[in-house]
Amino acid sequence: MPNLANLPPEIFAAVLDLALHDESGLQRLCGLSRLSHRWNAALVGQIYSEWTYNGARQPFMILWKFFRTVRTNPQLAALVRTLNIGNWGFYPDACLDGPSGQEDLQFPPDELELVRSAIHDVGIGHLEPSIVAWLPQRDRRPLMALLLTCLPNLSTVYAHVPRVDPVLGAVLEQAVRCPTPALRGLGELHLFQEISVIPDKEEKDSDVDSPDHEPVDRIDALRIDYLWPVFYLPGLRSLSLFEINTEEAANRLANGGGTISHLQNLYLLGDFCPTCTSADVRALILRPEALKSFSLYFQDNPFDLGDSIVPNTEIWDCLQKHHDDLESIDIYRKGFGGLHRDDCGHFGLLRAYASLKHVSLSAEMLVGGCCDSPQAPFRLKDTLPSTLQSLTLYGERGCRAAVTDLPVQLQEVLSGEFPSLKSIVLEELESIRDNSGNLRQPYQAVEHACRERHISFRVEKEDQLRTGGRHREMWTKTSYMRDDGYARSSTRICAPKRFRDSRELLLRPADDVYEGEEDSDSDSDDGYGPYGGTGTTLSVHIVPFTDHTGNTPAYMVFHNLETHPLPPLFSFSIYFTHRNASPEHTDIMKELQQQLSFQYENSDFDVRFDMYFLPGASHEECISHYQGEKAVWGSYKEQLKMFKSSRRDEVHPLPGSTGQQQLPGMATKYPGIGYRGVLFVCPEQDWRMGERTLSYLKFAPKVSSDSAPRPPVDVMCLPINVNSPVYNLTGPEPIDGNMFDLAHWDREEYHEAWAKATSRGWTSW
Repeated sequence: MPNLANLPPEIFAAVLDLALHDESGLQRLCGLSRLSHRWNAALVGQIYSEWTYNGARQPFMILWKFFRTVRTNPQLAALVRTLNIGNWGFYPDACLDGPSGQEDLQFPPDELELVRSAIHDVGIGHLEPSIVAWLPQRDRRPLMALLLTCLPNLSTVYAHVPRVDPVLGAVLEQAVRCPTPALRGLGELHLFQEISVIPDKEEKDSDVDSPDHEPVDRIDALRIDYLWPVFYLPGLRSLSLFEINTEEAANRLANGGGTISHLQNLYLLGDFCPTCTSADVRALILRPEALKSFSLYFQDNPFDLGDSIVPNTEIWDCLQKHHDDLESIDIYRKGFGGLHRDDCGHFGLLRAYASLKHVSLSAEMLVGGCCDSPQAPFRLKDTLPSTLQSLTLYGERGCRAAVTDLPVQLQEVLSGEFPSLKSIVLEELESIRDNSGNLRQPYQAVEHACRERHISFRVEKEDQLRTGGRHREMWTKTSYMRDDGYARSSTRICAPKRFRDSRELLLRPADDVYEGEEDSDSDSDDGYGPYGGTGTTLSVHIVPFTDHTGNTPAYMVFHNLETHPLPPLFSFSIYFTHRNASPEHTDIMKELQQQLSFQYENSDFDVRFDMYFLPGASHEECISHYQGEKAVWGSYKEQLKMFKSSRRDEVHPLPGSTGQQQLPGMATKYPGIGYRGVLFVCPEQDWRMGERTLSYLKFAPKVSSDSAPRPPVDVMCLPINVNSPVYNLTGPEPIDGNMFDLAHWDREEYHEAWAKATSRGWTSW
């Protein structure tokens, strides 16, 4: 049989692609390369063309060895075209041994010299002392940043970047200010935010408070911060930013001064934070000199009265700069239950966009009419460019109905002057299909007209569409790294003994099974907790406990397995203050718990409700009682620490203890509301009567130098949930929604420990 390695390279490559199309292809290529020198020469280009590093599973030394290889062998370095990299952040405070417990690495002088020379080659010599000090601690950030500068033919990068990376920031800035061969050939860059590892922190009631936008400014949201130079890399043509927080984008991008951005394809996918302004969006769209493709996806909150809503008219204004070059526009505004702000406006005429071929927008964005906003003075056929090849119209429940004659307008498009039109796609809505799933008659007519003109017509669900770039294959290429980032963060909080390496916080392989030995911190393969597949009956538990005064009737009310009354760790305090308030009828408490949590039972929203009966108490007296409880019971973090230090076979209550339930610690912070304390008051004898509302009290305001002073106590009377008689879709969020928001941000911390303790048979803390 002829030696396949003797085939012409292009034929040999095609044969290998067919034979090695699965994930094990790289390992098999490496094995084949050892057959002979000829096989090695034929395969080495494919082996090194794409390199992957996942810091949640691969140790520091893997990265070090690859850096050493490409630094000492320029021929191999020149073969690398694509990098898939992520989870290389440095978290010494989260290390289980602590920073002082780590053994420092010792590098041979000649290998350390490779680092020094790379530092000076890229022009960041001022960082040499810091980098040389960081490397022995297994800080991978300097190595990864320097690696990027050692690959002269690097063209594509998928990167899950750390939130803070001073070396990468310096490398990127140097590549813009003093262009060198480093990164000059990089043409395609896809950026994600690495999921950070949060260390244990002592609970403190400090006067130094986090900003009010803490919940939205998530630690896993991508920020421009040190990454602004990527907009100005000389060879970069395609940039994708996943789950971007645009805050301060305008100020950061201004650092580029008069530098020209040569980007042609820009994809922005994210949730705009409350402090995002039109200026930030303008900067992102206007900075490139000539965009050919623009995609944008973001959440649109109609109840936000701040500056975070960017009108369609503003986006249209910015895109005008690119009207000669744009070939594709794809924008998806994800509304809240189909609702958008009524001041979003609509685009102007797209007819002047001479190169525009692909349009993916909502019909309302094109011709207006969404949520009572004015209709445009033109129709769909009047605005679309004659060069149009594909038209996708997005829509949401309660939104598309604004353009009531959409089928008629589509017929007009089909009868118009669009000779290149090949495809029309509609997002599936109730208004398009009847109860049997068939197209309604007006859309059947559109489908028939398309068929006559040999134009493809499809109606597809949201997850089948690109939706502003949200559903693109490139987002999923390295999604496993993001999953591993979440797993690493969760493992650090809830199961630290499961790390393969406790210094570098490395996850064990998914198929890592120890024969004859049970993992000291692992639980059943069936899952854990009430929703983990145990099949045990669930129940609402009402557990009495003694409050700090010894005189107030108090009850923990929560959902868990019928045989395991272990209370969740995160809690809300509810006070019944009617003069005849009494716990005599427990169904009042049980049904209130069900009404506050029924919408969220399958979304890891498991909290306990501490219910107190204080007849005739004022709001001030409720707050005073709450503070007394907090002083006695402390923070639920104590239960978290106790659980982490417990043995796998340890079950609480421990033998010899009374087994009497006591209140676990309480929640001691509520991110994003500007106050340290929260409680709820029911002034009615029976909450089920009347308007079905609760008073939402926020107190103990945080100190912030950049915001106006807050009142000592903020009180709102809100409907319990959407079933309350006074609930209004355009009104404020009901009580259950506020509770979900408050509890959601820390759920990875409190939920998994409680669920695992339940699966181990714990019935008390």
